[in-house]
Amino acid sequence: MKKYDYILVADIETTCWGGTIPDGMYPELIQFGAVELHLNEPKMPLKRAYSVYVWPKVSELNDFGKSIHGIDADTFKTLGLSKAYSFKDACQEITKVHFSEKRERIWASWGDFDRRHFEKECYTKGVQYPFGTGHINVKDLFAIAYRLFSPIGMDKAMQIMGLTFEGDRHNAEWDAFNTARILALLLRRLRGSHALP
Repeated sequence: MKKYDYILVADIETTCWGGTIPDGMYPELIQFGAVELHLNEPKMPLKRAYSVYVWPKVSELNDFGKSIHGIDADTFKTLGLSKAYSFKDACQEITKVHFSEKRERIWASWGDFDRRHFEKECYTKGVQYPFGTGHINVKDLFAIAYRLFSPIGMDKAMQIMGLTFEGDRHNAEWDAFNTARILALLLRRLRGSHALP
C-alpha cells in the first residue's frame, strides 16, 4: 500500500569518463542525495535533506569525474570508512528508512536516468532494488504541465518558474533539493489557484 505523506526526491552522481570507459569499468553510484517533500502540509515543505557517499567497486575515480561532480579519492579518505557505504548497504539503508513494506512511497527524480541507473546497477551487483514501484519523472511532468514540445534542463525549468538554483551543481543532495523545489511549486500550483501558463 502506497503512502502519500511525502515524496522522496532523489538524485545521484556516478563515476564517469571524458572518453572511452576503461575495460572492466562502468558507471557506478558514488553519491546519493535525497530530500523529503511533505505533501500533507499546505506549503509542502522540504525536510531531511541528506546525502550518502558510496564506494565504487570496479571503477576508478578520475580527474574528469572530479571536474563534473567534485568527488575524488580524497573525498572518500576525508569521509573515512565509517561514513561511506557499499552499494548494497546504501540500498538497504534507503529501503529501511523510506520503502519498507508498510511505507512504500512514491519517489521522484529529474529525468529517468537515476531510476534506470539504480535498476541496472542493482541487477549487475545482485542487490535488491531499494525503491518502491512508483516513480515521478519531474522533467517530463514539467514539460507536460507547461505544454512544451520536449523536456528541458533543470536550469531552464527553474528560470521559467522564477527560481534560482541553490547550492552546488552536480552535487546529489543539492540537485535533489532543487528538483524538489520545482516539484513542490508544480504541485502547489496544481492544487491551488495559481494556474500554470
